[in-house]
This record gives sequence, C-alpha cells and structure tokens, in this order.
Amino acid sequence: IYNYLPKGPSGIVFNTQKKPYEDVRIRKAFAHLYDVQTLNKRLFFNEYVQLNTFFYGTPYANPNNPYAEYNPEIALELLNDAGWIRKSGDKWLTNSKGEIFQFNFLMTPGDERIFSTFQEDLKKVGIKMDFDQVDYNTAFSKLMKKEYEVKSAGWTGGFFPSPEGMMHSKYADKLEVTNITSMNYPKLDKLLEAYNKEWDAQKRIPLAHKIDSIAVNSYHYALGWTSPYGVRTLYWNKFGIPEKGLYYE
Repeated sequence: IYNYLPKGPSGIVFNTQKKPYEDVRIRKAFAHLYDVQTLNKRLFFNEYVQLNTFFYGTPYANPNNPYAEYNPEIALELLNDAGWIRKSGDKWLTNSKGEIFQFNFLMTPGDERIFSTFQEDLKKVGIKMDFDQVDYNTAFSKLMKKEYEVKSAGWTGGFFPSPEGMMHSKYADKLEVTNITSMNYPKLDKLLEAYNKEWDAQKRIPLAHKIDSIAVNSYHYALGWTSPYGVRTLYWNKFGIPEKGLYYE
C-alpha cells in the first residue's frame, strides 16, 4: 500500500571513534563495496530502492545527493590512498605496521543471509570481515553504547525531520544517543542549529538539503535500501478489493 510514509537512514554504520573508521576514505571505500543493487535483485525481488538521503520520502531530501555505486576499483584506490596495500602474493591488505585489515561485523541471527555477500566482496579486495553474532537485544545495546566497529542499522523517518540528535557534535561522545557513529562537524552543527530555529518551510528545506548533503557525503552510513511504499499485506480477495488502501485524514 503506497501511503508515502517517510523513511529514515539505514545501511552499514561505522564507529568513527575506532580506527580506521575515523578516515572518510575507509568509510567511502566500504560504501563502494556494498552491492545494494545485487542484493535487491538476488534477495529482495527488486522490491526496494537504494537510499541516497537521510530524509527519504520528504521534500527535505537533497535531490542532488550521489548514489554510492558498487565499484571495487574506486574502493581499492581509496584504501590504497589511506595506506592499506595488498602486497604481491598476499591475501589481505596491510598497513605500514604490517597489520592486516580485519574487523568484526556485529550482527544478529539471520543476518548472514544478507551480509555473507558483503563479506565476500570485501574479501576480494583484501579485507577480512568476521561475524560477531549476538541476539538482537545485545546487538542493540552494543550499538547504543558504541561497543562495535561496523554494524547494520537504521532509523524511522518523519514528515518533519529532526536530525540534531543523530548528527550534532554535542552527542558525538555520549552513549545511548542516536548519534551512533559520532558525527562531529562544526559546519553541520551550525546548519542544524539554524534549521531548528527556522519555522519557514521555504527556508528550512534548503537548510535540510545542505545538512543531508554533508551527512551523506561523510559516509558515516554506507546507505542501503528502503521500501518505496508504506506497508505490505497479505489479503484474501473474497469480496473484492477497494481501489485505495487505508489512510488517515
């Protein structure tokens, strides 16, 4: 049922308080290794759309935001530029200290169906991803306490977005907040503060577009997918189906 429900951001998130995820080149490389289109086709029957905004389904979404296309060549260039090199004959990327690029991906039971593909794509460029599988409650607790490296996460959206909690630097070092990646950008802070004070929608929307652009291009989220509809339902066509679904007035 298409009811134009706004959606929040979702995808792979990075704890930027832990190395090497403080480096935007690393996060951007991961975004180019996250094959959203193939996952949508292989697992989700092409029922989803790729995200390129934190404010999907609202006028606050910046229409000029880029999509992070799957591109291992670009990803490898970014990783090399950040100091991670795969030497001839080696299986994994290593840094100047000889450490291999290895990390734990926090996940819940059933997630391997999706993220085993991501694991293989990372392996192809020399990144070793190990699954840290816990139950849902433990995973959410670790996320909110920032006791993770990389994880899949997402939030709901609203008709009038309120992104301060997710993006303002005053929450960057706090726990149990929606700024789970520790975003910390002075320019973004100023835009968020101006956005909060502005009640004229014609002025708020351009501010939101700037906020959205910075958030997307900082790659704290390797954005994934969302549904372009409000709800899916199984029904029995016994007495006929109305032309429109249920809605609020």
